[in-house]
Amino acid sequence: MNVKQINIQTSSDFRKLARDFPEVAAEPLIEKCVDLGVWCNEVCETGGRWSLERLANFIAKKAMDKSKKVRMSKWHVIPLDENQLMYAAIDVYIGQVIYREIEQREQTKLKNEAEFKEQNGENAFKAVKALGETFLTKINEVTL
Repeated sequence: MNVKQINIQTSSDFRKLARDFPEVAAEPLIEKCVDLGVWCNEVCETGGRWSLERLANFIAKKAMDKSKKVRMSKWHVIPLDENQLMYAAIDVYIGQVIYREIEQREQTKLKNEAEFKEQNGENAFKAVKALGETFLTKINEVTL
C-alpha cells in the first residue's frame, strides 16, 4: 500500500522525530511525503514558504483558527482534549482539501499547456512561459 503523508514542511518534523527516537528512519518517511507548499509553488508558479493556514486561505479560500494556545499545548498527554482533537481533525481535513485542489489545478494546467502547444507550437509555449505566464487559466490568443 502506498500511503502519502500530506502536510507542510513535513521533512523537518520527521527529522525531529528521528532525532528524538533513533529507531525511526526519517528518509524513507520523507520520500513518501507530499509537501503541499512546495507542490503549490510548482503548480501555481508562486514562491515562498507556506503555512497550512496561509495555504488554506490561498488554495481553498478557507480561514483556519490556528490558536497558539492549542498548538503549543501538551500534545504528549493522553488523552488529548476536545480542542486538540478538533485542531488535529481540521489539519487533516484541510490538508486533504488543499491536496485535491492543487491536484485539480495541476491537471488543468497540464491540459491547458498541451492544448496551447498543439495550437501554437513548442517555441510559442516557451516564449509565453518566459514572459511569466501561467496556464492555470486558459490563454485564448497569442500574437507573437
